[in-house]
Amino acid sequence: MHRHRIASGARCAQSFVMSSVIWFAITPGVLLFGQSDPGPRPGPPAAGRPLPGLTPTELATFQAGLQRFTRVDTVSTGLGPRFNSNSCVSCHSQPIAGGSSPSLHSPQNPQVNPQIAVATLAGATNTIPSFVQPDGPVVAVRFVNNSDGTPDGGVHDLFVISGRTDAGTCNIIQPDFAGALAANNLILRIPTPLFGAGLMEAIPDGAILANQTANAAQKAALGISGTPIEAPTMAPSRASDGKPRTRACWCSQVRRTTWRSA
Repeated sequence: MHRHRIASGARCAQSFVMSSVIWFAITPGVLLFGQSDPGPRPGPPAAGRPLPGLTPTELATFQAGLQRFTRVDTVSTGLGPRFNSNSCVSCHSQPIAGGSSPSLHSPQNPQVNPQIAVATLAGATNTIPSFVQPDGPVVAVRFVNNSDGTPDGGVHDLFVISGRTDAGTCNIIQPDFAGALAANNLILRIPTPLFGAGLMEAIPDGAILANQTANAAQKAALGISGTPIEAPTMAPSRASDGKPRTRACWCSQVRRTTWRSA
């Protein structure tokens, strides 16, 4: 059984739920009720639009970003040599552009997993891994270890451009996903929504540090604590101590969302 990793916030929520279940299970006199997941919320998407009150320049920037986000790439415009899909929106479309993985079960935008079609688009000769299914979800893959047993953890793109009519003589090959799956060496991640990522990036580093120290007594009483992640080798910080604080992508590895856009 291969493992799935999700965002740290979801892991915290899972831990809270499990703790609650254990508490209720050992507490006499507590009546338990069955719970069910209602699935994606129906109705029009409540996110993914520009914020009200933007200046003309800010709105133009949003629209330009959305146009780039929904563009379908070819080799000549930057696809490959390895890739998970050929458009940002391909992996982030539920319930609207900028969201999470598309799904046949979406009440707003039902669609087949686009990774199925892109695998052989334009003559590409990719083998579709067994864990990529038509009914989704879209996945990104990390390997736990390298072939020599040292830690890996890096993303390994699903597909390559070999065989495509626009790929020339490129003959790069896919990673051995079947072997990694058999060795329990896979981590599958579903694309997370990007709504609000720009707002998080715009928070000054100084504000993060100020929030860390504010209301210290109340936070201590509630068991709330944390340490901003520092990336001293990256771009200069706006914080007074000059240490950049990261806030984007997996476990807040990078400071700016654009650094992980490709």
